[in-house]
Amino acid sequence: MRRSELLRTIRRQARASGVEVIDKGGAAHQHLVVGSVNIRVPRHIEISNGVTQQLLHALQAEFGNGWWR
Repeated sequence: MRRSELLRTIRRQARASGVEVIDKGGAAHQHLVVGSVNIRVPRHIEISNGVTQQLLHALQAEFGNGWWR
């Protein structure tokens, strides 16, 4: 998945859920705080499917099971 598409999906869901997304920057990874969940998004243009799934699963605590489907 493209990094920009992943970030857009996360931000869109956060806005719909009324959850704040805080971007803390970072060098090799972008640190995001989504509600009470901290995630690190690699700064590659393309992010592998495995890493994408890990990030989406980590956000289930904030958005609910299967929110990305």
